[in-house]
Amino acid sequence: MRELMIRFGDDGEVYREIDEKRSYFLNEAEKIAESIRVRLKNEKRVASPKEFECWVEGTRLIITHVRFDNEQSLEEQLINTMLKHEHWEEGLRHKYVNLLKDYAAKERELFVHKEFKAFAIRFDQYMGSQKIEPFPLLLGIEPLKKLFDNIFLHVSTGFYSELEEIMRSINKAYQTIVNHVNEELLQLEDKDYDGSFVDFLKVRVNTWFGNEENFHRFKKYVSAYYQSVTETQIKALYPKFETYQRLQYLLFTDYIKKFGYDDAYRLNNELTQAFYKKYDDILFEGFAIGTDDLVESLVLSPIIVSYHEKITKKPGADNDNKEVSDDAESVEAKEVAVQ
Repeated sequence: MRELMIRFGDDGEVYREIDEKRSYFLNEAEKIAESIRVRLKNEKRVASPKEFECWVEGTRLIITHVRFDNEQSLEEQLINTMLKHEHWEEGLRHKYVNLLKDYAAKERELFVHKEFKAFAIRFDQYMGSQKIEPFPLLLGIEPLKKLFDNIFLHVSTGFYSELEEIMRSINKAYQTIVNHVNEELLQLEDKDYDGSFVDFLKVRVNTWFGNEENFHRFKKYVSAYYQSVTETQIKALYPKFETYQRLQYLLFTDYIKKFGYDDAYRLNNELTQAFYKKYDDILFEGFAIGTDDLVESLVLSPIIVSYHEKITKKPGADNDNKEVSDDAESVEAKEVAVQ
């Protein structure tokens, strides 16, 4: 959860520097306000105030206006507004003022690192967009810094040129987690949710991210995916993989005669889905799958071996067919020897 956010209203005058759909960092919003202030001064004109909201720890604290003819910073204007808030007791006013100051100071401290500042802003533009399904991902400034530090170690070329690829890796990790939580919820017996399913899913996803161990796995997945061949390569490789072809032959010749087409087709679908689950499991451990050979040895071969055993050990199946299993285990052994 983002501790401090600035959101501008979409009423009144439109400023080209402001995207009303964004949830700005205070430091970022300060720069924008100053840019508008300078431009208006150069153009020798006075513009109407712009409404904006200040959100602290997920709560909208203040709705006020920034006056571009006022030389005070946004932070100073916010503090003055909070101290004059007529519905807050004095103790509450000072509590929120201190929270604002603390979060603003932490933001300024971390934004000294130029690459991190660019990362944080792009993260909000990309993952904080309303276009992200099923809902945007908003991370606090310190979790964002941990995520940045974890992936920055693996950037071997120019950071800025890799930024979009990094964002795609983050989104892939996020969608994998959302799908995982969604599957768990769909298996619940009690489906009488208080509110919409999407709202319930959002709560559970945020809870998942709030767990330190889970967030560590998320960081590892992002870094590993960034360094790996994409999951689309699985689809390109497995149809041509000899051990997979032999397993298919076993499924749709001997097996289909004894157990029927539907069962064989179901097992084949389970097999291909298991490839993708295995891929995700490896990335959650932080291990990068950077080559086609690693896809074959770490993803395809172990799954094919397990399904070969499942097929041949079924009562009434052909238990003498060991060719597929031996072949896949041979590929794994060769890869271990290379490592």
